[in-house]
Amino acid sequence: MEEKNLSAKVEEEDKIDIVSLLFDSIKCFQMSWWLLMVLLILGAGIGYWRMARNYTAYYEASASFAVSSGTDDNIISSGYYDKVSAEQLNATFPYILTSGALNKVVAKDLGLGGVPGNISAQMVGDTSLFQIKVISLDPQMAYDILQSVIKNYPTVAKYVIGNTKLKLLDETGVPSEPMNPRSYKRSIAIGMLGGCLIYAVLLFFWTITRHTIKSPEDLKKYLNIKYLGGIPLAKFKRRSGNKVPQILVNNPSIPNIYAESLETLQVRLTKNMRENKWKAFLVTSAMAGEGKTTTACNLALMLAEKGYRTLLIDGDLRNPSVAERLQLENTCGGLYDVLAGKAGPEKIISKYKETHLYVLPGGEPVSQISGLYGSKVFGNLIQQYKEEMDYIVVDTPPCTFMHDASLIAPCLDTGLMVIRQDYAHINKIISGVEILTNAGLPLAGCTINGESTGIGSYGYGKYGYGRYGYGRYGYGRYNRYGYYGKYGGSKEK
Repeated sequence: MEEKNLSAKVEEEDKIDIVSLLFDSIKCFQMSWWLLMVLLILGAGIGYWRMARNYTAYYEASASFAVSSGTDDNIISSGYYDKVSAEQLNATFPYILTSGALNKVVAKDLGLGGVPGNISAQMVGDTSLFQIKVISLDPQMAYDILQSVIKNYPTVAKYVIGNTKLKLLDETGVPSEPMNPRSYKRSIAIGMLGGCLIYAVLLFFWTITRHTIKSPEDLKKYLNIKYLGGIPLAKFKRRSGNKVPQILVNNPSIPNIYAESLETLQVRLTKNMRENKWKAFLVTSAMAGEGKTTTACNLALMLAEKGYRTLLIDGDLRNPSVAERLQLENTCGGLYDVLAGKAGPEKIISKYKETHLYVLPGGEPVSQISGLYGSKVFGNLIQQYKEEMDYIVVDTPPCTFMHDASLIAPCLDTGLMVIRQDYAHINKIISGVEILTNAGLPLAGCTINGESTGIGSYGYGKYGYGRYGYGRYGYGRYNRYGYYGKYGGSKEK
């Protein structure tokens, strides 16, 4: 009984693996369909080019004969012997060709050094009829070779099977069309088929080698991180002349399910923080383009809307983007100026609209930040505002991309790992978690960003977070954004 149950369980697991593989294949196809189009076009072009460049026309001339003995002119009355003679001719023809005897006779007859064509002969079904075919590059030459074979073949064959007579029944004459007409359609079709096969092989290997996080079950399987909830993909309708809406919880166009999912994430995260008496946390990801900045901004907004005085710090100095997410006005300075000692934080931190959210932007992007996070300035900054704020949210660079997150981590209480669904390789995520934990930062948990359900539907759509990806990290053009109001007011809850 136990063996049957075990067998059923194994079969069920295999079934699930097959279904998962199918889903992965569909997802891979959705992300790489353009490659199939490229290979199809490339295959079609190669097929056309090969036909145009390498095409060679071949012409076939043929004739059918009735075979009779050399002593009987009545080919109909000599049935059995004629059939035997035809069979003998069919059997001996390859030998005659291999020996070169017939080729020498035909070449001499045509006045050439060799026979510029291919000669073959065979019986026509179960009869005494015999057919000779000649294939050559030139139609007239094919016909001339055929006539020479008809004239000289009996003479060459009589030394093998005796005297025979060939009575011509039908011939093609000089061929007017090649036996292999030029077919661009066929060549293009073959090229496109080759492109499909190449794509199928690439898709298969890509599917079986992709190890990403697709569901909370994968987190339990690969990572020992608490799952705090998923964030669904936010989709918007495009309106002509309008920019893509910001994916923020204070945007009325945001789908309810998106806001509700963020609410669940925020509640679980803050519950964990209250239990451990934590106030400052970072938001990061293993790779760029996973939606960490948007998640950090939304969590900070939700906390502020609930009355918590919240400080949002853009800790990604190489590619500061919090200002862009919040669409803030122009201001001067940022976190870089604070860390470099050029300005005090109270002069740069400003209030976001009529909320309890305060923002410390990153400032101008910088590529050289060596020593900035390593100094005590950032740690002192966090300690100072822990006393004035209820929560501090720090957006950091991807933890496997730059070492900045590991330098910031010791100054904070905990961290949230944003994992974009079916995006980063599991080894990258594991590496990111190890980097943070080795820096002494306990992780409160993680969230799967861009969650979707249905066959092949999970992932990021047209207006997903990929729009806000890093591209060339830290070297893109920087647009200045500002902030509303100035930092001030009493602590509120």
